[in-house]
Amino acid sequence: MRRIALYLSGHGLGHAMRMKELLFRIRERAPSAALYVTGPVPRWVFEEPPAVPVRLRPLRCDVGAIQDDSLRLDVRRTIEENERFYRDADALVRREAAFLRAERIDLVVGDIPPLAFLAASEARRPSVAVGNFSWDWIYEEYAAERASFGSVVELAREAYRRADLLLRLPMHGAMEAFRRVRDIPLIARKAATPRREVRRRLGIADGERRKVIFISMGGHAGAEIRESGRADFGGHLYLSYFRPAARIPNLILIADRAGIAHPDIVAASDCVISKPGYCTVAECIANETPLVYTSRDHFREYAVMAEGAARYCRARLLPREDFHAGAWAEQIEALLAGPPRRPEALRTNGAEEAAGIILEAAEKSA
Repeated sequence: MRRIALYLSGHGLGHAMRMKELLFRIRERAPSAALYVTGPVPRWVFEEPPAVPVRLRPLRCDVGAIQDDSLRLDVRRTIEENERFYRDADALVRREAAFLRAERIDLVVGDIPPLAFLAASEARRPSVAVGNFSWDWIYEEYAAERASFGSVVELAREAYRRADLLLRLPMHGAMEAFRRVRDIPLIARKAATPRREVRRRLGIADGERRKVIFISMGGHAGAEIRESGRADFGGHLYLSYFRPAARIPNLILIADRAGIAHPDIVAASDCVISKPGYCTVAECIANETPLVYTSRDHFREYAVMAEGAARYCRARLLPREDFHAGAWAEQIEALLAGPPRRPEALRTNGAEEAAGIILEAAEKSA
C-alpha cells in the first residue's frame, strides 16, 4: 500500500480544491493508497461530492499572504506573520519529519508550502511539488519593504531546492529554485452535473431569458461591492454564496453549498465575475465559461493569471473602481455580446497526468 503525504498552503481554498482533484485521480488508480493531508483545510472540502477519503491533519504549514478582502493584501502583516511562523522553523521541520517516519510515508507532495520539502529532506523521503507559483517568487517583492524579510525568502528558496521534482502548471510564475521541472496540463475541475439540472436546483426556470452571472470572490463575503450611485447590474440574474454589501437586484443566494459543486455552477452560468485566481480561471477555461475579472493589489500572480485568462478563455477586465461601485453591466454585456473568440486551446487533464507521475514515484520509493 502506497503512503502519500500531501501538504497544502493555507492561502485560500484554491490549493485545496485543485489538490482534491489530484487526490481523486490518485484514488481512482490506487484505491488502497493511504492519503494524508496536512493543512488548515475544512473537512467538507474532501467530503462534498465527489468525496475523497483522506486522513486530515488540520495544521498550519505556511502563512501564505494575509488579505484584507478578496482584492487587497496586507503586506506588513504578511511579513510579520511569516517572520513569526518561521522563527520556529527547525522545530516545525523536526515535528513533520517525525510524522513522516512514524507513518512510513513513501512520498511527500506539496502545493506549495516550503515546510513540506524541508521535512521530506530531513526524513529522507522523496518529494514532489505541484503548483503555478512558489512563495519565494511572491515574497521577493515584499523584501524591499523590510530587509530582514529576505531571510524568509531564502528559507523558502532553499526548501524548494530540496524538492526532487516540480510538476509545473500552466499560467505559472518564475519558479527558478526547483532543480528539476516537468510541465503538466491544467489541473481543473469540470462540471459533473448537467447545466439544466444545476439551474433547476438553483430555482432558475427552464425558460429564463436573463443572463446568469455567478459572483465568485473566494472565501470573502462580498464587502468589496459597495453601495454607489453608479451601480448598474444590467438586469441580469446573479448567483452568489454570500450577500454583498451592495443591494444587487435579482440575486439568488446559493444555500450553504447546496450540494452543488463550484464547477457545476460555473458551467451553468453565462458568465463569472471574479478575481483572477487559479481555480476560478482554470474552471472557466475547462467549462468554457466567459470571465469578467477585476484587479488585485500586491499579489504577483495577478499579472500571470490575467494574461492566462485573456489567452485561454473569453475574458474581460472590469476596472477596480467600477467593480467596487457595482458598475458592471457595460463590461458584462460587451463580453457576452461580442463576437465569440476562439481562445487558444489548453489541455485540462493535468490531474490525471500528475496522478500517474506521483504514483510511479511513490512506488519507486516504497
